[in-house]
Amino acid sequence: MRRVLLVLFVLCLSVSGMCFADTKFTIEAKPLSVLISPSLDGFTSTSSSYWWSTSETIDGTNSFFPSLLLGAEIGPKDGNAFGVSFGGGYLYNEVIESPVLEAVVSYRFRKSDSFSIAPHFGLISFTSPEWYGTADLALSETTGVLAGVNFAVGSPKVSFSASLDYINAAFDVTPSSYWRVSSNEMDISGLAIQLGVLFKF
Repeated sequence: MRRVLLVLFVLCLSVSGMCFADTKFTIEAKPLSVLISPSLDGFTSTSSSYWWSTSETIDGTNSFFPSLLLGAEIGPKDGNAFGVSFGGGYLYNEVIESPVLEAVVSYRFRKSDSFSIAPHFGLISFTSPEWYGTADLALSETTGVLAGVNFAVGSPKVSFSASLDYINAAFDVTPSSYWRVSSNEMDISGLAIQLGVLFKF
C-alpha cells in the first residue's frame, strides 16, 4: 500500500510539472460515511467448556468511516480532469476499529459550472484492526479495492460531494484456543455511502 501511495504521488507531481497551470489541488473531507457490509451480520464466536458456554454474534451491517483525502486534478481549465488522491480515515462499529488508508485515481466529467461526476477506482487498506467484542479474536491487516462514482455540486472552489462505492475487503480471523468462530474470514465488503465537502485551489 505504501508503494502504491508513493507511485501515485510521484505520478501526480510529474504530471503537474508538465501542466501546472491547469492543475487544481484538492481536499475532500468526508465526515458522514457509512459502509454497509451484509456478510458481517451473523458472524458468531463461541467459547465453551464442560460446565458453561458463551457466544457473541454481530447483529448489524453498518460501519462508519470518516476520512480525509488530499490530491490533484489535472486537465484543461473548466474541462474534464484526471485526478489522483490519497489519504485516510478510521473505520469503526460496535466491535471493530481500524485506521484506513486510501489511494484513488479518477476522471471527472464536468457537466456544468456547478455539477460534475467522477468515476474512480482505488485501493483501500485497513491497518492495525482491533476487535473490541467479548470474544478473544485477532484480525489481520488487509488491503482491498474500491470502485464507484463521486458527485460534486457547488462552486468551482467549494462543492458538496457524495460518493457511492463498492468496497471488497476481508479480515482473516484468528481466535484464541478457547474460542471458535463461524468463519475464519470476516468479510466487510459492501456498499459505501459518503457525504462531504470538496475544496479546490
